[in-house]
Amino acid sequence: QFSVSSYFKRGPVKYGLFEYLPNGELFEYINATKEGFSEKVAKIIFRNLIDAVETCHISGIVHGDIKPENILVEDNGDAVLTDFGVAKQYNEDGEVIYWTSTHSVSEYAAPELKTKSDVMIRFSPLPDIYGLAATLYNLATFEEPHPITDFSDEEEDCVDRLEIQGFSEKFARAVASGLLVSTRPKDAQTFLNLFPGCENIKLK
Repeated sequence: QFSVSSYFKRGPVKYGLFEYLPNGELFEYINATKEGFSEKVAKIIFRNLIDAVETCHISGIVHGDIKPENILVEDNGDAVLTDFGVAKQYNEDGEVIYWTSTHSVSEYAAPELKTKSDVMIRFSPLPDIYGLAATLYNLATFEEPHPITDFSDEEEDCVDRLEIQGFSEKFARAVASGLLVSTRPKDAQTFLNLFPGCENIKLK
């Protein structure tokens, strides 16, 4: 987990001090390793991230801006989700209680964040599922991710591109499912269980 080490207040402004992670961003770290982004490495990183996302969602928080630049690496190789600048917080009824009008508009942002101004009024894990899938796709193929229209040839094209890079069909189809416009996995648990070797793993 990534936590505030300490904080202080100067005038009306509060400052938080965070752990220093010298390995930098995930993309840079992977490029510096001998193994690269293999399926084995991908699943380890994905487990770190899906645990972090589930912790957020249980707490009523949607990150909303998951992308390689917002993932840092600890000394032991664990991936750490950072930068909650556009995150939203919700109460037990799914109503927003902490709101910033800004949504991510990066290539890793879910399509609904770019087309619907009121999409985050109610709690939904779907934008974070998309961000996770988009990040995995980019790290595996070095290509920009894009939304997949449901029941289209785009899904098979996505699977083919991942398989060309050496990923199994089941892994590729799991990633592709997270990029779907309308029928994305409903939550982190459902998404995790689509990946090979993760079918019976239970999150917190």
